[in-house]
Amino acid sequence: MEMLKEIARIAKSHRIFCQVSLEEHMACGVGACQGCVVRMKKNEYKRVCKDGPVFNSEEIAW
Repeated sequence: MEMLKEIARIAKSHRIFCQVSLEEHMACGVGACQGCVVRMKKNEYKRVCKDGPVFNSEEIAW
């Protein structure tokens, strides 16, 4: 996660669009258990298994 965060920071500093593929522990794989959530900047959470795993790096609350 720290490596992806740094890549997102570098991309932003060079004005390069960046998407990251996240990995989280997934218990069910269909979004029911909410075990793989990632906090986003808009004060919301998204599920890696259902809403991802690829996200715009500028939307993630690192």
